[in-house]
Amino acid sequence: MVILIFGMLSGAFIHGWQGMHAYFNGESFPILSTDYRQLPYYTLRTTMRLSIGLVFSMLFTLVFGVLAAKFAAMRRVILPFVNFMESVPLLGFLTFTTAFFLGLYPHSVMGLEGLAIFAVFTGQAWNMMLTLYQTLCVLPVELTEATAAFRCNPWQRFWRLGFLYSFPGLLWNTM
Repeated sequence: MVILIFGMLSGAFIHGWQGMHAYFNGESFPILSTDYRQLPYYTLRTTMRLSIGLVFSMLFTLVFGVLAAKFAAMRRVILPFVNFMESVPLLGFLTFTTAFFLGLYPHSVMGLEGLAIFAVFTGQAWNMMLTLYQTLCVLPVELTEATAAFRCNPWQRFWRLGFLYSFPGLLWNTM
């Protein structure tokens, strides 16, 4: 049963991925059907955009949130950068990234898809990273001592304490 579900999800992903690479000449938008039978396909494409943006946001959060929390030298670079980027409105990013993504994928819908994924990333990443950073900085001493008593290495301490402690804030900021 699991293999069947995995196979169906893989097939849906491949079908949606092929649609994301359809031809686009840059002058007229691809034709959208108003047929109700196309709704599952359009839902699939939207879900893929949101999921890919969330994955990139989470990767950014894990890497830069941990670096900022653990290393003071990195904190002095990362926090001002993230605070500046957080203050820029989304439309400020889209004005110059539109040409970049359309140039990155010429004659393909993927340029527009990449722009939408970047918009999702921009809407989530800064707040998610700051949430992880802040929760890693304020971990209760008692919980940190408990992980030391259980002889957790830094990797285990992060996944069993730091990440789980910050999970409610991360979940809130993904929405």
